[in-house]
Amino acid sequence: MFALALVVRVVFLTIACPVSSPDSSEYETIASNVAAGNGFSLSTTAPFTPTVRRPAAYPAFLALVSGRGPVHPYRIAAVQIVLDSAVAVAILLLTAAVPMRGARVAAAVLYALHPAAVAAASTMLTETLFTFLVACAAVLVVAGRKSDRHVLTLLAGIVMGLSVLCRPLGVIYAGSAVLMLLVWRRRPRVLLHAAAFAATCALVILPWTIRCTAVTGRLVIAQAAGICNWYLPTRWDWDQNDQKAVWRALENDPYGQRLAAARTSAEVVDLNELGLKQAMRNIEANPRAYLMSRIRTYPHLFISTFGGAIGINQTIGEVVAERKFGTATLLATLLIVFSLLPLAAAALGLARAASSPAMLLCALFVIATLLVHLPMWIEYRYWLPVLPYELALAAAGLDFALRRFRKLRGATQPRPVRTT
Repeated sequence: MFALALVVRVVFLTIACPVSSPDSSEYETIASNVAAGNGFSLSTTAPFTPTVRRPAAYPAFLALVSGRGPVHPYRIAAVQIVLDSAVAVAILLLTAAVPMRGARVAAAVLYALHPAAVAAASTMLTETLFTFLVACAAVLVVAGRKSDRHVLTLLAGIVMGLSVLCRPLGVIYAGSAVLMLLVWRRRPRVLLHAAAFAATCALVILPWTIRCTAVTGRLVIAQAAGICNWYLPTRWDWDQNDQKAVWRALENDPYGQRLAAARTSAEVVDLNELGLKQAMRNIEANPRAYLMSRIRTYPHLFISTFGGAIGINQTIGEVVAERKFGTATLLATLLIVFSLLPLAAAALGLARAASSPAMLLCALFVIATLLVHLPMWIEYRYWLPVLPYELALAAAGLDFALRRFRKLRGATQPRPVRTT
C-alpha cells in the first residue's frame, strides 16, 4: 500500500511539479529566516520582527529539510510524498477491527489514489505534514489504549502536540483523543492514559505558547491571525464559492486592509478583536442571507469534483455548457468515486463507531471537523486531515452493508426441500 501511494505521488510530481501559493511564500520566508538565524519572522530585511501569523511546525519542517539557504520545493515535495504514503498504511492499521479485509484494502487504495491527497503532497502547504502527524498520533493512541502501554500514549501526546503547532485546529483532534480514552472503559487505567496523553500534548505546545504570549503581551496559544477564517464567511454579500473574488474583495475591505497593514504581533492580535466584532455585525445585518450563504458553501468542505487537482478549474455545469462531455464525465466519475460513495459508506460506518477504540476515534475526528467548520471559511483542503478517518469509517460501513445484504439474501432464498 505504501509503494502504491508512493508511485502515484512521484508520477504526479514528475508531471505537475511542486505547487506554491501566497501562504506558501510566507512559510518559506519564515523557514529561510529560521535557517539563517534571523528568528521566526516574516521580515525580509533587518530588523527581523517576530511574527505570530503562522504556527511553528511547518516553517521548522521546511528549514529542517532544506537546510541553509532558500527552500528546495522538490526536496520538500519528496519528503511530503513519503509522509503521505505512510498515511495509507495508517488506514490499514486503524481499520484492523473491520472483519472484511477487502473493505480495509479498498479504503487504503482510495487514499493512495485520492486526487486531493496526491496533489496536496506536492504543494507547499501544511496539509500533508498535519495529516501525517494526526494519523501517527491516532495510531499510537489507539495502540497504547488497546495494549495498555503508557509509553505509546505518551508518544501519541507528543506527536499530537506537534500537530497543533502545525495547525492550531489540531486542538480539536487532541480533545477527541482524550474523549475516546475516557469513553472506552473496557480496559483499566483509563484516567492514566488520558492524563498522560493530555500532559505530553500540552508540554509540547507550552514553550511556543510562552514565546507567542511574550511577543504579543497577550495569551496566544499557537497563532494569532486565525480570526480571518471566521470573518470571511460572514461577508454573505461575497460569493463564498469564488475564492479569488473573495480575496480580491478582502483587499478593499476595512478589516482586510488593516490586517495587511499590521506589522507587529501585537497589532495582529488586536485585529482579532476587531475582526470578531465586525463579523458579528455582518451576521446581525442580515441573518437569513448569512445562513443561506453557509448552506450553499458548507457542502464544499467534504464534496468535490477535484478538478483543481488535475488542472480543470471549472464546474461540471460549466464544462457541460461548453459541450465538453468527456471532461464532464471525468469530473462526475471523480465526484462519485472519491467523494460521494466514501461519504455514504462512512455514514453507515458511524453506526459501527462503538465497535473499537479506533473506529470511535475516527468518528470523533470526523464529527469534530464537521462541527468546527460550520462557521468557518470553507475549502476542500481543510477536509484532507480527516479524509483517512472518513475512509476508515467507509470501510466499516462497506463491511456492514455487505453483511446485511448477505443476511437478507440468505433470508429470501427458498430453503431446500428435504425428502425421506
